[in-house]
Amino acid sequence: GTEIRVQARGPVVEQVTGTIEAIHAVSIDFTSRIVVKSGRESRTIPLAPDVKISHGRQQLEDLRIGDQVTVMVVDGVGTEVSVTERGPATEEITGRIVEIYPFSITFQSSIDVETESGIRNIPLASDVSIRRGEQRIRLDDLQKGDLVTVTVVEGQATAIQALETEPEEVTGQLLAVYQVSIDFQPSLLVYTGEGERRIRLDDNTAYSRGGRRVDLDDLQAGDRLRIQVVGGVADRVLVEERPRTSQLTGTLEAVDGRVITVRINNRQERTLLLAEEAALTLGGEKIGLGEPRRGDRVQLKVRGDVVTELAVQRRDRNGG
Repeated sequence: GTEIRVQARGPVVEQVTGTIEAIHAVSIDFTSRIVVKSGRESRTIPLAPDVKISHGRQQLEDLRIGDQVTVMVVDGVGTEVSVTERGPATEEITGRIVEIYPFSITFQSSIDVETESGIRNIPLASDVSIRRGEQRIRLDDLQKGDLVTVTVVEGQATAIQALETEPEEVTGQLLAVYQVSIDFQPSLLVYTGEGERRIRLDDNTAYSRGGRRVDLDDLQAGDRLRIQVVGGVADRVLVEERPRTSQLTGTLEAVDGRVITVRINNRQERTLLLAEEAALTLGGEKIGLGEPRRGDRVQLKVRGDVVTELAVQRRDRNGG
């Protein structure tokens, strides 16, 4: 015959051979993709939901950047990925942190890093080393927006190097010293103009008062502090002032957690802060933070704006 009629087109099948440059587990259209460099060109290949991967557990997570692969593409969609040679076990990823996950559904911490090729989620090894400059820090000390270089071995971050940030200066009055806190790291609770703030300490934190070095144990509630914070950890703590202890008598006008307002001598109102270990009593008996009430007559020992002792005498029904 002289004529050929195509009644139905078959699928367009091709093989793409090259090196994986990027892996996008899920995109905005819920399709996974890989970027394969073949020759001089890079090609983004959508993957079928049931794509066959001939390596490891046969899951997308088993692929890694640098793998040499052959991809079977049917009508523009990858249906089979064969790994012909594994890429390097170690890679370095440079980018900006966009999200931090202390714990995930798999109980493994991870971070999202925005790189030139997109956002990549990087699981963290349990013994990951995290540093800012030369200082070792914790995962909690990383911040969104930090520029980082992440060393990844077998798909997990073993080291994170964050660029040093400009020191931050924090001023306020000391409310508490935690020698050991819930995360086993000492810290200070400071009341600043914006509210309470917990500041971590480490073995390199320096303390000074009156031009001489002091120890953490020398700090007292009520001290006015100037703290230099680098990467979320106090580098230097300066005691600028240790106010003298004074005694006040007045009436509670407001109680809001640790912040109280007292009317002194029926005239002046003063806002004060209860120290973490302030001694609160009623008739000589110890009471809790939530028991003082508006209208109570109180006797206070105050250092600056921080209350170290508060004795309550409850008013009777006649206001006496």
